Order: sequence, then C-alpha cells, then structure tokens
Amino acid sequence: MSILICDDNEDLREILSVILKDKYHVITAKNGLEGISKFMQHRPKVVLMDLKMPGMSGIEATKKITEIEPDTCVIGFTAYAATKAQEFLNAGVKAIIEKPIKMSKLIEQINLICQMQNMNNH
Repeated sequence: MSILICDDNEDLREILSVILKDKYHVITAKNGLEGISKFMQHRPKVVLMDLKMPGMSGIEATKKITEIEPDTCVIGFTAYAATKAQEFLNAGVKAIIEKPIKMSKLIEQINLICQMQNMNNH
C-alpha cells in the first residue's frame, strides 16, 4: 500500500519515510500543490497531510484530493488542532494528530485505517 506524506518540514518527511518504508510504499511532497500532483500520479490510499504549508494549505489540498478520490484516507497533522480541527475535518480528513507527532499514535491511526479499508474491500 502507498502512503503520501505531504509536509513542508523536510526533517519530518524524512523521519516518517524511514519509519514507514518497511511496511508501505512512501511518496513525499513538500507542499499542497506538489501533494496533489503526486497524488494524481500514484493514487495512494493514505495521505498524511500537514495543515500549514507555503502556497496551498493542507486544508485546500485535502479538499482537492477528496474531490478526486473520496475514499482516500487523509490523516491531518497540525500544531493548531485546537483552532483548526473543525476546518480540517470539514475538508475531508479522517483523523487529526497534533504536533509534535507521537509516532505510536500515528502508526496506530494508519494501521486502523488500513484494517478498515481491508474490511471494506472484502
């Protein structure tokens, strides 16, 4: 299964890639616009989306991705969960993880989503 990591923080993209690459095919993008382009190219089942990025925000990118493929599972992450959670959920994210990211919580969310998608595909 493919996972797209869309975040302007290069260090975070690298850390997430290293953690996830053993189990998933990892694709990365440094902003919302690149994220949409990579999404169109690879059609990942899961997208890890940062809220605040230069150019196109994670909210806008999430709206576009879920318009293209409504079944895509977008997990949003942000340091602004208290003020932006509802807007992010309205855009189409399935879960929000607050920064700084607890890797165990992120892995738990990804595994849960993968299990749900597997059940829906049978």
